[in-house]
Amino acid sequence: MKILILYASKYGCTEDCSNYLKDKLNQEVKTINLKEAGSVDLQQYDWVIIGGSIYIGKIQKEVKVFCEQNLQSLLTKNIILFMCCTTPDQESGFFIKNFPASLRKHAEKTVNMGGELRQHKMGFFDKKLTAMVSKLEPKKNEILYKNIDGLADFLNKKCS
Repeated sequence: MKILILYASKYGCTEDCSNYLKDKLNQEVKTINLKEAGSVDLQQYDWVIIGGSIYIGKIQKEVKVFCEQNLQSLLTKNIILFMCCTTPDQESGFFIKNFPASLRKHAEKTVNMGGELRQHKMGFFDKKLTAMVSKLEPKKNEILYKNIDGLADFLNKKCS
């Protein structure tokens, strides 16, 4: 089976999580960063995994727009939605806010892969904003490898 991982990454954490997942899968897998992609042909893939990182409650525009513009095609595929999020207590609300209801309902799974605040890569504004928000909300600043490993196990069983 062929698997496509679509993502958008601002500072590299989501890309790292996508590549980690790719390396754990026993199938043919392609990763595409939606920030760099032109058109994406979904037809050749059995599974589509799509997600991005959450900043101030929102996923990257490229992910949201791709899901909206390709909704009918996505609904014909096996779908998994993911996000990289440092506030796991809010993840269900973030899935509701950032993915169309029909796509969430159709998805086989939704997964929070955790996240890292890579301040050394951030610009001045993002550093200040992150510092301000971190005071208001407790953050879990780590990639949740056990969640990614669990997703890989799920897919390896489904696709075998």
